[in-house]
Amino acid sequence: MGSWFILTRMNGKRISQLAQAVGVAVSTVRFYERKGLLSSPQRTPGGYRIYTSESEARLRFIVRGKRLGLSLDAISDLLSVWDGTNCSQTQAHLSELLDAKQLEIETHIAELKRFSAQLRDVQWQLIQAPESEICSPDLDCCAPEIGSFAVAVTHTRGRSIGVIERTSHE
Repeated sequence: MGSWFILTRMNGKRISQLAQAVGVAVSTVRFYERKGLLSSPQRTPGGYRIYTSESEARLRFIVRGKRLGLSLDAISDLLSVWDGTNCSQTQAHLSELLDAKQLEIETHIAELKRFSAQLRDVQWQLIQAPESEICSPDLDCCAPEIGSFAVAVTHTRGRSIGVIERTSHE
């Protein structure tokens, strides 16, 4: 144990220590390694991963990018600009990415507001519909149609989880 302990202290942190220092799970560190965002570390003779301070800074950079809502592809591009040293170029590139993220959020909020208004309209139609034991063929009594335009409802990671559409009867 003595030589392994010295090796660990001299060359860096074990994966659990790195994960704890950055505030992520060990599985997250391994995930970023598999994705190529974090290089594979040196290993002790016993096979333990040993991470350098550069690896810790890189992992911290990745985690902060994710917390800003950036995709792994965007973080990868940003890492190539940063490379541990290019702060001003990284700031400029990150600012552009954040502008795009803000626009994406504003678009998503507008879509959700339109969808919310459509849901209120459907609720109003349900309240106004006469009670009946038998559904009408057009189903307006129990399943009214939603608004007159299509709204893509997207998941927070940008994948579409459904599209609500209505064709106009006019």
